[in-house]
Amino acid sequence: ALRGPRLRRRSARRTSSTTSSGRLPATGPTTAEHMFNWEQDGCTMACKSMNCPCHCLIFANRHRSIRELPMRVADFGVLHRNELSGALTGLTRVRRFVQDDAHIFCTAAQVKKEVAGVLAFIEEVYNVFGFTFSLGLSTRPAKAIGSKELWDFAESELRTCLEEYGRPYVVNEGDGAFYGPKIDITLRDALGREHQCATCQLDFNMPMRFELEYSRFDAEQGTNVTEARSVNVRTRDNEVHGQKALVDLTAELKQLCASRAL
Repeated sequence: ALRGPRLRRRSARRTSSTTSSGRLPATGPTTAEHMFNWEQDGCTMACKSMNCPCHCLIFANRHRSIRELPMRVADFGVLHRNELSGALTGLTRVRRFVQDDAHIFCTAAQVKKEVAGVLAFIEEVYNVFGFTFSLGLSTRPAKAIGSKELWDFAESELRTCLEEYGRPYVVNEGDGAFYGPKIDITLRDALGREHQCATCQLDFNMPMRFELEYSRFDAEQGTNVTEARSVNVRTRDNEVHGQKALVDLTAELKQLCASRAL
């Protein structure tokens, strides 16, 4: 687990979220008008609106070996978004908030195991509080970055993960993030209202934009080979992969519930 910086150069966000044409998606919570920006020392600075670029820069800080993967980074990050005053409402749409966010950098072959771990973790945590939830697979939206072939592969991986998980799910056509498909977790409160909370997102595009690489040993050539792409499995809101084991986190949650019951 870590705590990323609250201020950074805006160029890092642009690397992570510009489209293939160099333009930002027309909508979304992290476009330029939704950020707090200012000029300083000849460059544009911004309050952090998402954790993704910082985690990518941590991965790219030094050479990585395949033996280090999967690399899991968790961050209870303080984020700022310059929402319109008319859009602010209660605790669901604010300008400053803390988001428990995690990124898992792994190989394509490790995706299914990591996603299965995320889904199991979500279920463990929600069961402690007695939450019931439903699953949805959100696919490529009309405005998206990356090739169709890459999207088809990513959606196929998440679909397989959901099938192996064994719980019913719905397909939300065109409701994915502009950078990758995702599994959405929806909770139901005591009044029967639905709230979309946790997500598990599969992103092949951001590692490519940040040129995240790792090396592996090629037995046939007898040399180390650099792979030009890693995969980012992003989890957020109600699940965190950190340094503590799942069983330890679950035990702490159970103790918390017991103390509140007293």
